Amino acid sequence: MKASAKTLRQRGRPEGISGDQSRAKLIVNASHLFARHGYKYVKLSDVAEASGMTAAAVYNHFESKDALFIAAVVDVYEQIAVAFNKAADFEGDWRSRLNAILKSASEIYRTHGFFQGIGNAAQTQLLRNPDIFHRILEARLGLTKIFQAILGDAVVAGELPDVTNVNISVELLMAFVINGIGSVTELRNEQSDFDATVAAFRLLIDLPGQRPDGS
Repeated sequence: MKASAKTLRQRGRPEGISGDQSRAKLIVNASHLFARHGYKYVKLSDVAEASGMTAAAVYNHFESKDALFIAAVVDVYEQIAVAFNKAADFEGDWRSRLNAILKSASEIYRTHGFFQGIGNAAQTQLLRNPDIFHRILEARLGLTKIFQAILGDAVVAGELPDVTNVNISVELLMAFVINGIGSVTELRNEQSDFDATVAAFRLLIDLPGQRPDGS
């Protein structure tokens, strides 16, 4: 007796879980693995095992490791963008709004520590293979727009001089908030290390908040 097409499509999927749930589970587990081991050392079979699925089940949702990596990074960037948008959506000077983003980042990385690692992995792959991973760059633009709005408003309000290069300033801020925190805390992964890193940045650019010495 031949298996039906539906049975073949669903083979390898855990019982009682929908296709969308399977895809979401693969993305979450892939995110953790890519964050911990980097892109190079993760196999689709590793993701399948972590998800309680067969390797064949992964291909029901993603045609390649590249496709799964892109989906994982885009998912993380979109979650961060939602949180940062919410944090910075108020009337205030640019320092106050950036400070709100830093507070949001602290909360995000406290509960989703793997976000830092996958952000670093994404940056590496973007530099190596921009043509393959251009979808990641598109997702990153969602974050870029948040910082552009903050600094653009600051120039219009006279908080920053007219000669401010907003695009470069945005990249500098994002380099710290999105990539720098992860790089500094990669080998210092205690929450106190993360808090000290954010506090040091606040001090350097004169943002309100607790200083590294606790004052």
